[in-house]
Amino acid sequence: MKMMIFSICLAFPIHALSIELKDGLGPDDVLWGKLTAADFEAGYSPTFAVDAGDGVVYTYDSTIGKANYEKGVLLDAWPIHPWPGHLFFAGEYAAAAEAASIARGGDLELPENPTELVSRVASYLSLDSTMPAGCLKSIPLRYGDFDSDGTSEVVLFAGASIVFFSPLNEEVIFSYHYELNDELIEDVVKEIFPPPYSDSDPQYFSDSGADVLVMQKLPAQKSYSKIFVSNFDGDDALDIILWRKMYRSNLRSESVSGFHMIGEVAMHYELVEGGYALQETSTIDALTWLDDKKLTWQQGFPSRSECPGEEGKLIPEMHDPLLNDPDVLR
Repeated sequence: MKMMIFSICLAFPIHALSIELKDGLGPDDVLWGKLTAADFEAGYSPTFAVDAGDGVVYTYDSTIGKANYEKGVLLDAWPIHPWPGHLFFAGEYAAAAEAASIARGGDLELPENPTELVSRVASYLSLDSTMPAGCLKSIPLRYGDFDSDGTSEVVLFAGASIVFFSPLNEEVIFSYHYELNDELIEDVVKEIFPPPYSDSDPQYFSDSGADVLVMQKLPAQKSYSKIFVSNFDGDDALDIILWRKMYRSNLRSESVSGFHMIGEVAMHYELVEGGYALQETSTIDALTWLDDKKLTWQQGFPSRSECPGEEGKLIPEMHDPLLNDPDVLR
């Protein structure tokens, strides 16, 4: 099993995240055999594992387990329950509106206020085989003290969601998704929506609109999120600021190519009794705190790619000039 050192600076002058990793996709046969022996004792088969110093932490199904691989003994296991504080924009996931419209037998109706914050159950351990922006999912399980509060967390990269699980608290203490992209793949656009196009058609088509039961030329929408970890409000507790932006394709009649921002929000979470709780802080105040510390979009997490050949470079999708948003370029 390959040992890797993973260091990301969430923001400056914010705590660095340093995690020792073992790649669960290519485990050492001897260690994996002992871990599997411990796991069979509980009737499960592990999927990804990471060395936690005093044992191996690993995932199976919707559970995180810990085992003493030297003795082949399962030490503990915790179910992964979706974190109730995981919020979405109402318009982020058009596929949900698509499913509802199909059930009604009518046309796809997008929400009137796409940037309204809504609570929706987040499926962390998705079977989705697609690789989100930055390829962070390629090493899906990591372990370390992400906020430098003195206790280590299991960090799970599940699809485009990043989940922070505390073995001490035996629960998820924070999670968010950093990308939701409903853009139809360029290679199939002309096959599904052949030209000619009118001025009222979008420059980039929605994947949800291309469903065989929908077939509407809807504008693509995409959203990106960054987190910043520090003490922003001056008390003794750590804070997380989650900065989320949502974009929609321009129309073909518009002279500007690409997308335009249809909304943004900055949410403030504070560490309370081992978990992060949403605070009643306005977007303006939260962004002012970032500005006061000279923190920009490119300093939030995630920003750096782990894709082969692109390691360490800015994730292109999250910093694309075609978003027509000056924030993403600094």
